[in-house]
Amino acid sequence: MLLATESGLYKFNKKSHKINKIHDPTNEVTLARYNHFMKNKDGSYLFATNKGVLLFDGENNIKKLVSLQSRLPTKNILSIYKDEKNRLWIGTKSFGLYMYDKSIDDVSHITSNEASLAKKNINSILQSDENNLWLATNNGLIQYDIASMKSKTYLQNAGLQGNYFNLNAALR
Repeated sequence: MLLATESGLYKFNKKSHKINKIHDPTNEVTLARYNHFMKNKDGSYLFATNKGVLLFDGENNIKKLVSLQSRLPTKNILSIYKDEKNRLWIGTKSFGLYMYDKSIDDVSHITSNEASLAKKNINSILQSDENNLWLATNNGLIQYDIASMKSKTYLQNAGLQGNYFNLNAALR
């Protein structure tokens, strides 16, 4: 069992019943604030952190995805989501949404008919059966149509409780 916190990553040892921090003083990413994570099919984990997108092998090794990180405008990653085409959608703080397609090694900044999408905090990312991404942000809920690359923002006047969504305040 892994515990991702604002002060680092911890792992529960089933044999000793102890919780140990995964820490390497020579590796700054072990001191990251963990905002969101997901498990890959190979048993490794991807983490959205204030140090970028990190890969954890499931044992004790954490590393930055350097080739990806160097193409993003910020290290402060709030949310991640991997779709059925194995593309990684990356929600940033203040820089909007990015998509990483590993098959062609391409990072794209997602813009749409709404210019404000590029400057939002993307706090959560989910995908609907209709192939839309739903983005919970610091200013509304955005429905992003992947095929048309168009978005629609829903605000409090559309019936939401408010315009601000907490980090990872989404579940499907």
